[in-house]
Amino acid sequence: FEYGIKNCVASMGTALTRDQAGLLKRYVDEVFISYDSDQAGQMATLRGMTILQEKGLTVRIVLLPAPHDPDSFLRKEGKDKFWEILQKSPSLFEYQLELLVKNCGYNSLESKAKIIRGMFPFLVSIKDPIERALKVASLAQKIQVDESFVQRLLSEEGTSIKHEFLPPRENKEHGTLKAEKMLLRVMMEEKKWRERIKEALQKECFSEGEHQRIFQALLNLPEEDGLLVSKLVDIFPGEATLQSLVTEIATREDLQGVCQNDEAVESLVRRVRLAALERKILALRRELSRGEDPTKLRELNKLDRERERLRRIG
Repeated sequence: FEYGIKNCVASMGTALTRDQAGLLKRYVDEVFISYDSDQAGQMATLRGMTILQEKGLTVRIVLLPAPHDPDSFLRKEGKDKFWEILQKSPSLFEYQLELLVKNCGYNSLESKAKIIRGMFPFLVSIKDPIERALKVASLAQKIQVDESFVQRLLSEEGTSIKHEFLPPRENKEHGTLKAEKMLLRVMMEEKKWRERIKEALQKECFSEGEHQRIFQALLNLPEEDGLLVSKLVDIFPGEATLQSLVTEIATREDLQGVCQNDEAVESLVRRVRLAALERKILALRRELSRGEDPTKLRELNKLDRERERLRRIG
């Protein structure tokens, strides 16, 4: 940013998420993606560019000389040199093909087959038949095989290859966990909800330790509106898991838009409170199963009544 390159963002850690890619798509159609030039950086680039393409973004890959990342390169070489590299950045297709050629070679039938199969996920994902035909022709020319052979393999095996390379479907998120994340998102966006949720919930109402820490951090932030992502991230220096979770909550499309609906927020508060009550009731029953305790029995009855009250409200 200090070098005048203002339309830039950084994913937290190396993993670029689909929600972050969706957020980028709302503002731009073309993305230049750059990670470290080491092996881990190359793998992150491959994962990231696939996610970006799935969202309909045009992707170009910024290739920096080792051992530089964008920050170190700008500091040493300056803005003009960086812009030169941007202008020469290969497309996603060119980058992936060059990586496969570099790793496999194409002097044998086996190596050519590896390259073709390695490119299948990319080719199958192209919806425009004209663009796909052009990419197939370019691939065939690069590794010196007949274009019709690649087309035939693509049509015969494309469906199975596509499914083989699709990322594993994430486990469906537990309803309570999602409700907690939605409440944290609401608190990030509006100070009025930070105060109201603070009165309704304690940090122990959140089931995950990370959620509890973010909740507590939000209560300690300045009284201002707007997404407080950078301030929250700064609170957890060196804690990549928490920083990544903060970014996820702030960027996930399915968590946004709740703060404009008071009834929806209040419903989320009740849901989180009810889940917390269920956990307390379960713990007390386990304790009571080991022996009678009048104090704990009274507390259990009190919690049962509160649970029924919340259930009636809905």
